[in-house]
Amino acid sequence: MKHLLEISNIVSWKKVKKIEIFDEASLKNKSSKLNEFFEALMDGKFKTDRDAAALLYQSSPTDDKYRQLKSRFRKRLLNTLFFIDINLPSASNYTRAYFSCNKDWTLAKILLSYGAELTAHDIAGQILTIALKFKFADIIVNSARILRQNAAHNRDEKEFQYYNQIINEYQDIILAEMRSEEINQFVRLRYENTSTHSESKNNELDDQCDQLILLSEKYDSPVITFNMFYAWLVKFEYENDFHAVIEICIKMEDYITHNPQYEQDDMLLTFQIKKLNAFLNLRDFENAKKDVEKFVKVFEEGSAHWHKYMDLYFLTAMHSDNFANALAIHSKVTSSPKFRKAHRMLKEKWKIYEYYLYFMIENTQNNLQGIYKQKSTQLFESLMADPLIFAKEYRSYTVQSVIAKTLVAYSNKNFLISAENVERLKSYTTRPTRPEENLRVNLFIKLLVQLVKSNFNTRFLSGYEKHLDNLANTPMKEHGQDFDLEIYPYEKLWKLLVSKLN
Repeated sequence: MKHLLEISNIVSWKKVKKIEIFDEASLKNKSSKLNEFFEALMDGKFKTDRDAAALLYQSSPTDDKYRQLKSRFRKRLLNTLFFIDINLPSASNYTRAYFSCNKDWTLAKILLSYGAELTAHDIAGQILTIALKFKFADIIVNSARILRQNAAHNRDEKEFQYYNQIINEYQDIILAEMRSEEINQFVRLRYENTSTHSESKNNELDDQCDQLILLSEKYDSPVITFNMFYAWLVKFEYENDFHAVIEICIKMEDYITHNPQYEQDDMLLTFQIKKLNAFLNLRDFENAKKDVEKFVKVFEEGSAHWHKYMDLYFLTAMHSDNFANALAIHSKVTSSPKFRKAHRMLKEKWKIYEYYLYFMIENTQNNLQGIYKQKSTQLFESLMADPLIFAKEYRSYTVQSVIAKTLVAYSNKNFLISAENVERLKSYTTRPTRPEENLRVNLFIKLLVQLVKSNFNTRFLSGYEKHLDNLANTPMKEHGQDFDLEIYPYEKLWKLLVSKLN
């Protein structure tokens, strides 16, 4: 009761105003401009203030009505964050505990600022118990400081020494975690998504990873351990050692198996995506399939992580010529209830995947050949009629779409349209870009250019060997871009195109 009296003295009717949040009840009010703002934002109806002001008030973004609405909207969104339901089935215990500890820590600080020390100390004790279980070093130190202060105030030397020991121990761990974060961030900055190699860089990378091993051996911290695993992932991806990438992912999974309390949603998803990307590079569909069946349940269907995961799963099926599986994956994604409300560019991506998929079904030896002829004909007619114009930031979509159009025209012996599209592709290779982002697609386009120069006749086909050799020696790996990965291996695609001329 003492705690309730303390809190009641702070929270009185005269101090509590109406709390504005977005909850289930308030969102049902369709006449509210705030709700109209929220729904339009979620539906992707605007991306800029100019778009929002025009839609909501038919005005400019400097209009007072819009500026006031935006300010109230932002405040309501921030208020809502405190009431997010973290106890969802998809959230791990670690994630829930960290959120709860931080929320309670904020409460403890508010209580202390109003002099409600009895309740604040009680909450700090609860926070510390949970934080010690999950080894939240920063929260452990913060809550133990409150409790050490209380012990000193009560002249309880035994408790003071207990909390002081905890603070000293976890202060060192915090410094070690910060060092591990620094190394991890440096490694990602210098080595992730780059294809520039040198012996000095390799040695530097080895040294950074070794430092993380030493930290992980000295301190029992999940933060340090995860940073170490991730840095080693970056190292092996940098070296194109995808077997080692898979091994590191398995070691991380073993660590979680033996320490289930440290399982983190985002970290687990990141490692699973890295592993599936490694299977893709190795074109190992069988093991990819086993892995997906084992781990796909941790992804919320329709979420960004789920789509990324299914992306790589589909590409692995395509690269290993498992077109029946690719068709099943494509159907699963596009028939998902959330897909209908997905971002337009996500839908465009899977449409492009569909073009490639049906092209491969109709132009290779497989059990599906002919079954989907009518469907593929309709798709190809739609593709050929599409002007394929995407915004600048989605240039890679345009490139892949034009390649698809080139392939369709080529398979139908319409070499004039095929040549026109190759000429369009050629213009993309001359634009200034970072070469590591699109080197393989540029090499493939150069091969297509040689095909056009030969007038689609193998007797006159020459000058392609150097591009094909460069393609063979350029590893296919993810560079972190939205649509970097090729939908079907360019070497195999080239071989298929040449075979069609014979």
